[in-house]
Amino acid sequence: MIYVRRAFIVLLALSIALIVALWRMPASVALLIAPSAATKSAVHQIHSINGTIWRGSATLSTAFTPALQRLDWACDPVITSFAIECEVQGAVNTRATLLLASRRADIASLETSQYIDYSPNAAIKFRAESLGVALKPSSVSPTLISLNGGASAKSATFINGNERIDLGELFVDCAPSGSNTVCNVKNRASASTVDGSLTLTPNKASGSLEFKPSVGAAQRFSF
Repeated sequence: MIYVRRAFIVLLALSIALIVALWRMPASVALLIAPSAATKSAVHQIHSINGTIWRGSATLSTAFTPALQRLDWACDPVITSFAIECEVQGAVNTRATLLLASRRADIASLETSQYIDYSPNAAIKFRAESLGVALKPSSVSPTLISLNGGASAKSATFINGNERIDLGELFVDCAPSGSNTVCNVKNRASASTVDGSLTLTPNKASGSLEFKPSVGAAQRFSF
């Protein structure tokens, strides 16, 4: 009986130590064991990270914005549902629940507003004075991308080589379609027009866009 009691005390002490270690784990340590794509990809790079995995901040850059972005997060475990609830503020403001068993993120809301200067290659550029994104309840997992919301870009400009097309205000409206998301692209307040659609799947994005300048031939792009 004494040995059982001692074993129980040891297991309890180890459990408490593990919980404390997880609660105080530096975010930088978690990032070391994360896939390399979490720290750097073709569209983003994390430059610094501080705090713990539960309360912390990070500075990162993206291919879409010239300025460094800061994110602050506060997360809490939900033991009953094996989940983590997080609130993020800064360059992006969002509330989300990470469901660990199903590897799914349920996004309650997401908002951001950024100046955009994006160049996928040397010839093509897309700029916008202000890009605002707002998502209603949405979900993302390895087998699901269900986005409900949209984006609007003010004073948007598309540059292809020496040709510049002023697009006015550009709108992207997205809605779930099965396990994917379909987005429609339109614009207004411009002599040029944009019309297109995008399909987002867990593995890739595809679609087609047509630009009709006020003068000259229409340009069509598929990807």
